[in-house]
Amino acid sequence: MIILLKLRIFSEKVILGSTMKKSDPKTFPWLQLGQFLGLGFDLIVPPLIGAWVGKFLDESLKTSPYLLVCLILVGVFLGVWLAYLRFKKFTNK
Repeated sequence: MIILLKLRIFSEKVILGSTMKKSDPKTFPWLQLGQFLGLGFDLIVPPLIGAWVGKFLDESLKTSPYLLVCLILVGVFLGVWLAYLRFKKFTNK
């Protein structure tokens, strides 16, 4: 999950730093669309990764649904936190 966070930060730096200029009004709607679609990524992907890792660990450690449920909840909390940070970053500019 840390890798996803680093990948997201790197991709934002590359997109905002090289191809889009913040002062260009033509790219602003595309920036808004990207931020909106990024919220979906932030909310969906971490719980899915948590479910996949939880299922794998449950099968290998023979702990029925406990790790699956715990890691899905961790993914949900991480997704909400990432969405909050993205929303906060976008509204402060």
